[in-house]
Amino acid sequence: MNAILDSALLRYRNPYKYFFMLMMILWSAKTTELLKIDPDNTVMTAVYLLIISFYYYKYCKKGCLKPLYIILGIFALWYSAICIKYGGVQPIYFGILISTIIAYIAFNLFKQYEFFVYAEKVLVHLCILSLIVWGGYVIMPSLIGEVMDYVSVVDNAATMRANIFVVGIGNQIVEGLMIKRNIGFTWEAGRFSCFLVFAMFLNLSLHNMSLSWRKNRSFYILMVGLVSTLSTTGIMASFSLVLYYMYNKSAAYRLAVIITGCLLMPIVWGMPFMGGKLVSLMDYEQEIHDMQWTFDRGVEAITPQRITGAYLELQNFLNDFWLGYNVNENAFSTSVLFNGKEVWLANGVIQVFSMYGLFIGLFFYGSLIKSSVLIIKVFNKKGTILFALMFLLLSISYEFWTSSVFLYCVYYALFNHYMPNYGVVYTSVKKV
Repeated sequence: MNAILDSALLRYRNPYKYFFMLMMILWSAKTTELLKIDPDNTVMTAVYLLIISFYYYKYCKKGCLKPLYIILGIFALWYSAICIKYGGVQPIYFGILISTIIAYIAFNLFKQYEFFVYAEKVLVHLCILSLIVWGGYVIMPSLIGEVMDYVSVVDNAATMRANIFVVGIGNQIVEGLMIKRNIGFTWEAGRFSCFLVFAMFLNLSLHNMSLSWRKNRSFYILMVGLVSTLSTTGIMASFSLVLYYMYNKSAAYRLAVIITGCLLMPIVWGMPFMGGKLVSLMDYEQEIHDMQWTFDRGVEAITPQRITGAYLELQNFLNDFWLGYNVNENAFSTSVLFNGKEVWLANGVIQVFSMYGLFIGLFFYGSLIKSSVLIIKVFNKKGTILFALMFLLLSISYEFWTSSVFLYCVYYALFNHYMPNYGVVYTSVKKV
């Protein structure tokens, strides 16, 4: 494995591949309207479609189209059923379809380990950039704030003060800590932490679980980046990394990690953005009452906290069990519970079922589990469902099923089944 990996690590400087990975990550971040492929973003959408078309025609000539036809065919059947359900042609969110095509191009573009190598490297580079800007912002808030405001491509918003596509500064402060949280290239710190946890998973896999500072400094860069987000979601999801690491170490290592974890747990739980925050989120009934009170006073749109969001998403699923609600205006929480007021939920664990229905949800979960098994097998590691566990922990607070970077991993087993010559074939990866 190490010989093949070393070869892949040496090839990550291909500018075409680096640029496409960078764009995949930025498209997945969806930080500003300018990064969205949408009719309302006419100029940039035209540019993005030209980029996608160029890569498709350059790298997908020999690719097997069957897996792409299968995925798009499943969505076509689902959309036909949705039109019948609502009695006419329906609007649809095209994000997941566009991301599917981008993921398909990536599978043809990146050979063997290259997707994982490029994803880790680009995320490490973006993390370094974020730490430089965030560190300057902590030390010189006025100066860095004014500079970022001047070059920003977005207006000052609730969680994001400024952003220049590849890095931004935020407005979020954890209660009890007078430090602004690091939002990286995303709109808020929690979402940035999810990309960093994903990068750390890839880092451990690619570097054979090495925690050596000399051999694997990238891991510690990503760890510092994760800490700088002060994110409850990121810290919780990072426990999947601990399990992954433990599962691939000796019994003595596992015992040491368990003991250390038990000793650190009270400290972690006592942090202002962990235990107290989680407890405060448990009362979903009170938050629903508060949401109704807020709507009654003229607010048009609300995104509730995690626990409340999960509860409302479950209600959406139960009320549109077979085919889902399709677009937000049809969701039970929006159309019935809050009388048409916009309620935007971000629980990706349930949302794939509530939005697309039981059958599409099962298709995606089945694909995720199969791909998790294959990804772990490709890296010659133990813990076949741990990638899936990490993905689901990240999805508790955010929706990543429409992200091309994560969709690549979800479709990984399906793509490999039809195009083994263009992806990683785990039978060819052996320790040397």
